[in-house]
Amino acid sequence: MSTNSYPLLLISSNEIQLIEDQETFESEIFYIEDKELESYRIITIDGCNFSLKGDALPALSMAELTCLVQQSLVQDGHCCVGKITLTNVQEAFALLQTH
Repeated sequence: MSTNSYPLLLISSNEIQLIEDQETFESEIFYIEDKELESYRIITIDGCNFSLKGDALPALSMAELTCLVQQSLVQDGHCCVGKITLTNVQEAFALLQTH
């Protein structure tokens, strides 16, 4: 799948990653096998959710998105992430861009 909308969030089963450009996107999905494609999703900055095949997906709840962002921040060494509560997708982008 190719996308023209950056930045975007790439989500696997339990990880979230901010993707800033097409080159990074392509390098991140290069080794994903066809059978794994269903476990990944893309979220655009306007909140649209897609599979890597380009199919529309239902949006993650803010609780699910908050949990993924918290996990990412903890892995990067941030503390006090339990206080984070997202109210929209743009907040996820802002938090992931600043770390």
